[in-house]
Amino acid sequence: MIFKAPRHAIDRFLLAAFVLLWPPFALLVTRRSGGPEVFGLWSMRYFVVLLGYAAGLLLAGCVAYAILRAGAGRLRLFAVLASLHRIRPLYWLAVVLPPLLWVMVVAAIIRIGVLPTPAILLCLFDFALVVICCECVLALIGQAKKRQRELVLKFILAGVATTVTLVLVEIVAAVTGIGTYATWEINPRQLDVRFQTDDFDIQVVTNRQGLREPEMISAAHPGLRRAVIIGDSMTFGWGVEYEQAYAQVAQRTLRDVYGRTDLEVINMGRPGAGPHDYLKYLRQYASQLRPDMIVIGFLVGNDCPVIPPARLENAADVERALAEHTGQAHASWLERLTMKSFIARLCYVGLANPSSTDGAAAAGTATGKRGPVFNEPNPLDPTAIGQAIAAAKDPAAAAARYDTLTRDGWVDRGLQWRMNPWLVRAIILHPAGAADSLATRPESFETMQFEWQLCEGLLREIKATADAINVPLVILAIPNAHLVSQRWVDFLEQRGCETNPQMTTSRVVNDWLGTFCEKEKILCVDPLSTFRERQAAGEELYLQTDDHMTPAGYALLGEALAEALHDQLPAAGGSP
Repeated sequence: MIFKAPRHAIDRFLLAAFVLLWPPFALLVTRRSGGPEVFGLWSMRYFVVLLGYAAGLLLAGCVAYAILRAGAGRLRLFAVLASLHRIRPLYWLAVVLPPLLWVMVVAAIIRIGVLPTPAILLCLFDFALVVICCECVLALIGQAKKRQRELVLKFILAGVATTVTLVLVEIVAAVTGIGTYATWEINPRQLDVRFQTDDFDIQVVTNRQGLREPEMISAAHPGLRRAVIIGDSMTFGWGVEYEQAYAQVAQRTLRDVYGRTDLEVINMGRPGAGPHDYLKYLRQYASQLRPDMIVIGFLVGNDCPVIPPARLENAADVERALAEHTGQAHASWLERLTMKSFIARLCYVGLANPSSTDGAAAAGTATGKRGPVFNEPNPLDPTAIGQAIAAAKDPAAAAARYDTLTRDGWVDRGLQWRMNPWLVRAIILHPAGAADSLATRPESFETMQFEWQLCEGLLREIKATADAINVPLVILAIPNAHLVSQRWVDFLEQRGCETNPQMTTSRVVNDWLGTFCEKEKILCVDPLSTFRERQAAGEELYLQTDDHMTPAGYALLGEALAEALHDQLPAAGGSP
């Protein structure tokens, strides 16, 4: 017989602790990475990590096997454990240290505000079991055989009772549907916060799913057609009340103008999101709401480049960045399986940063430089902006712009959240960013073409995901302020940004988007011409010190979307 089963309880617990070291390896195997791939599965970095981890476990396995197989080795091991038991300070240190280290890891995750992904949760569960096995070994050493049997029986009964309890909790949770949306990372849940700046004074409310909706959205919607809009702060409705966000305007227009009481529009916007986030939200969240149509609110002049400033220089850069972003939006089967557990989701919420999971509580304690709505660190915090300036392409010029904006009071206004601090930061670090995003600067035109290829790749992934769930896709081309308003372009120029006359007449990115949609057979709703006409007629569609829209701008956008949805979605009960 090649392998003999462990004969003693201590052997079994030691073997169990070793076996529990393998699940993190299995989790790594199921992950994909954004770097150059090896065998079509992992980047070279992941591949080396996997080999190293597997080699270490195999070596440890050989040692453990040799010790447990050889009588002399087992006796030496027991002698070491027995001596540990006799030296009481070392014994209690061995008892206390493993769970203390585990608690310290959990506390560190909470402290640094990292959302515990399913992968992190699984590893924490796994190593908690390793700690329990080690604690059982420490409880058994130095005990008489009869006492060891009694303790093992108690361990087994405790384990069975715990398992039965957890199973019953999972059954009840599955039947009642409790916690279905506990792992959604869209916006802080259950916000009810007043947000006031120099431009607006609004109440921000989110539901238990983190959506800017007053009530929970049920997956079932019999008798209704449902359109889910995925986007950034423009879709969220930054600067306006819930009823004025373009998703709600579109729904009211559909019902009041077109008589479409069978159609509802769901707002899945998150401030700061980009095309890579849209892909993640579609894969992991929007599909759960069983939509009849997916709308991507693509903010022209912002969503490309995906992560500013424009930096891609060749096709290899595009390929690498696309693999990285699509990989981040992918959840492995093991992670998806983990998140089917109510207990796992509950632990996820418990370990997650309170500012990210309990918006109302977090916002109520937000003071100083943290955001009044999302409790996020202010990007103009002196330490953070100082580090960013030092890492800028031209630190001296960035520092000069920072000094000028500080002297003129703009930095202080951003720090106090009286205006959008991200806008001030962008002016400091990327003064040509607005012109670059519209592909109007000859110096960066080629780079922007590569950036657009990345956007196209992400949009193709979005289209493929929508096709996989048999849902049609619509792209709404949302015009940014510097694409429409000369007043806003002048504002940027006065703050030291590089601008040019072509910005409010350019259609380069809109044409790229339109050509792409035509080629991929995606409906593209582009109200740019209407926006420019209304702005030229004297209607102010954008805020004074913020590049988000006024209620009039959001209303115009919602009306354009409503017309498209009415044309594309037949009445409930008809053919899709």
